[in-house]
Amino acid sequence: MARLGYAWGQRLGRRPDMTAPRIETLEDLRPWGSVKGEALGALTDAEKVDEFSYYELYEGRIRERRTGELIEVLVEFDVELLQWAMPASEAREP
Repeated sequence: MARLGYAWGQRLGRRPDMTAPRIETLEDLRPWGSVKGEALGALTDAEKVDEFSYYELYEGRIRERRTGELIEVLVEFDVELLQWAMPASEAREP
């Protein structure tokens, strides 16, 4: 089994010898596929909108592969590992 990362304190990180994924569109933001710095680096105007303990929710903009347009997205991290990403227009209020 390949080891893809490591735990450092209360966060997860990519091994130094592992290449970070290329993130250009919403479709590239795959759960557990990137760490916080990589995912947020691909977003335009990323802003934290919620947090609790090691959970963080950000809003930003990224291109959609199909249209090439910038769309608003929400991305969620737990211990700095991407959990999910979705268009902000699809988010539902509880």
